[in-house]
Amino acid sequence: MNLLELDNTIALIKAKRKALGIGQKKLAKGAGVSQSFIAKLERGRIEPSYSNMVAVLNYLKQLEKKIGKKANHVMHKGIISVEPNNNVSKAEKLMKKYGISQLPVLDNGMLVGSITEDDIYKKLREGMLLKEVLNLEISDIMSDPFPTVNENTLVDSLLPLLNDTKAVIVVSPKGKPVGIITKQDMI
Repeated sequence: MNLLELDNTIALIKAKRKALGIGQKKLAKGAGVSQSFIAKLERGRIEPSYSNMVAVLNYLKQLEKKIGKKANHVMHKGIISVEPNNNVSKAEKLMKKYGISQLPVLDNGMLVGSITEDDIYKKLREGMLLKEVLNLEISDIMSDPFPTVNENTLVDSLLPLLNDTKAVIVVSPKGKPVGIITKQDMI
C-alpha cells in the first residue's frame, strides 16, 4: 500500500465511522485496538501496522452489514434545484455546470416537480427550436416530482425505486428536502 492509498484508507475509516454514528472508543473496542490508536490514526500521527488496519476495516465492514447504510449516508446534501417560474435555460445551465441530468423543482422549499434532460429533448423532438424551449418556464415542461424517502430508509430498499426514476429525494421528518440520491450514487 503506497502513501496515497494509506491516506485514502485512513480518510475512509474516519468517514465510515462517522457515517455509522460510532465513536472512536467503540471502533477501537470492536477492532481490538486502543482508542488512542484510532485517534492517532485519524489525525495521521501514526504509521499503522497492516494487521491493525485489517482489524479496523473488518470491524467497520461488519457494522455496515449489521446496521445497513441509510439514505442519509449516501445522499448528496445541498440539493441543486430550480423553481417552477424559472426559465428552462436556468435548468440547462445548472445541469451543464454540475454535470447532472436532472433537477428537482422546488416551490418555497417544497417539492413540486422535476426536470430532466429528457423533458428538454422531448420538446425538441416535438419540433420546438432550442431557443424557444430555453425560454419556456420550467412549469410548462416539468415532470412529476421524484419519489421521496426519509433519512433512515435503508439504501438497499432504494434500488427498486431507482429502476423507475432518475433520482430519489431524501426528506427530513418535517418533509423538507435535505438530499438527493441518483443511480450514480448507488453505483
